[in-house]
Amino acid sequence: MKEYVFREIPRNFMLCFHNECPMRETCLRYQAGIQASQQWDWGETVFPSALKDGKCRFYRKIEEMRLAYGFGGLYHDVPWYERSKMRQWVTDYIGSVGSYYRYHKGERLLTPQQQQGILNYFTQKGYADGASFDHYVTDYNFGEHL
Repeated sequence: MKEYVFREIPRNFMLCFHNECPMRETCLRYQAGIQASQQWDWGETVFPSALKDGKCRFYRKIEEMRLAYGFGGLYHDVPWYERSKMRQWVTDYIGSVGSYYRYHKGERLLTPQQQQGILNYFTQKGYADGASFDHYVTDYNFGEHL
């Protein structure tokens, strides 16, 4: 069995500990459960009864993705008088001022879909040339990187 090392498992990510599951080798919930059980005392879990006819409705395939954080590079070509409006749009897009700072500092990671949504907005406003996020990391797809 391949051993996976996860940068961070979100606390609200449901874990699985069903050792007899036929999909455990490729299931992110099971593999994350192995690591989390060595560090955590409690967490959300998927019960073995979720497995019906060899399939689990909570199965999450292990897949890596390119995630981003840091917004400094986005505003590179944006004139200073437009930055406040652009920043407000990004803040609204990702949810709140608190979320903005978490994504900026790397406490949360932007999914490829979130990155594309933000870059599409900068393109629409004419500021996509050279716009990029400050940092990129490869991590596993835990869904929304809260």
